[in-house]
This record gives sequence, structure tokens and C-alpha cells, in this order.
Amino acid sequence: MSDIIKNLYKQARKLNASDIHIHSDQKPVLRIDGRLYPLEDEPEIPHNQLVNLIDEMLREDQKDIFKINHQVDTSLDFGDLGSLRVHIYRQRGKLAMANRMIASEIPDVTKLGLPPLVQQLYKQQRGMILVSGATSNGKSTTLAQSSKK
Repeated sequence: MSDIIKNLYKQARKLNASDIHIHSDQKPVLRIDGRLYPLEDEPEIPHNQLVNLIDEMLREDQKDIFKINHQVDTSLDFGDLGSLRVHIYRQRGKLAMANRMIASEIPDVTKLGLPPLVQQLYKQQRGMILVSGATSNGKSTTLAQSSKK
């Protein structure tokens, strides 16, 4: 796995970022509390370097999907540190990546602030729970918590 991504991941964790955005020939950008912050101390990532990075990350079937659709989703696992949900795409003819931070530990249901009714729904043997909301409002975390039970 690329040291570039791993180092960006560690910085993002320290700063409590929700996303890492990478675009060809630009500095990486972190999303913190919904706002974008360029990492001024980081160099721009040249197009060729991003191509190589993406080539390392993707399996052959994912590369085929990217060639056809110009976008593909994958993930990177950093063990105890957590993982990234990765969306690779083309924007204005250049490569780009949107990387969502995924925590290694799922917060306890009480820390999520979910009402007691939701905890009762988790115990049901039948039915469907629909989780919806805006970006970065905890949908994935809520679903992960529900699957812990």
C-alpha cells in the first residue's frame, strides 16, 4: 500500500477529518466538520504518481470497471487504525479520489445518541430499517452499529 495514502490517513485521523480528497496535480484536501482544508505542507500529487497509486490499489476486475465507467469504488484497510471507503473517478479529464474515513471501532449505541426505540428495533427478527440523511451524518456508523448486535 502506498505510503502517501497511509500518511494522509494518519494526518486525517489526527485532525478528525471525515474525508481525504486527492486530485491530479493538486495538494490533498481534508474535509473537517464539513469544510475543505488544503494540506499546505503536502506537495501536489502529480498525475503519473496518482495513476501508479490507483493502479496499486485496484484489482484487475476493478481496473476494467474503471476503464468502462470512469469511476469505481473500493476500500483500503489499515488494520487497527481503521479503513477508507474509496471512490476513484475522473473529473474534467483528470483523476481524482474521494476517501471516506471509517473508524476501526464502532461507537457504542449510547455514544451515537440514538433513541431507545432504535435499540429495540435492532432486536427485531423481521422488518426493514431505513437509514437516511445528509453526508457525514452517521448513516454508515448507525448501520455498522446495528450489525454488531
